[in-house]
Amino acid sequence: MFIKENHYNKLMRIIIFIIGVISMFGFFKKNNISSELREKLNSNDSIIIDVREENEVVEGHIEKAKWLPLSELKENSENSIENLKTQFPNKTFYLYCRSGNRSGIATDIFTDKGLKAQNIGAFDDLSKILATKKGQMDR
Repeated sequence: MFIKENHYNKLMRIIIFIIGVISMFGFFKKNNISSELREKLNSNDSIIIDVREENEVVEGHIEKAKWLPLSELKENSENSIENLKTQFPNKTFYLYCRSGNRSGIATDIFTDKGLKAQNIGAFDDLSKILATKKGQMDR
């Protein structure tokens, strides 16, 4: 069975359209972390903070990251933020969690208190480009 040429052309246009729509929504992205952000994360001007809970971080975390669980940050945000300002003056804080939701909340707390902060999303994405380790984390 042969497809007439005009049907073939229509089919090809539809396929190209579908591929275009799919690529527009990022389905072909391998990693959503830009090389610019990767460079910033590896610089001395940045502090990476994991806001997940202890049972999550012991399973794996970014090697260079500090640990400040969101639950602790919410309970004692004034002291936590003042300690970070003292310990890491003029630094930018990059926060992550399991999915990006809790780090988004923590980022809002940081910026409301006058710190430069950015939500960098999910541990699984970061673990593809940054060194990780298991076990306890530094605070």
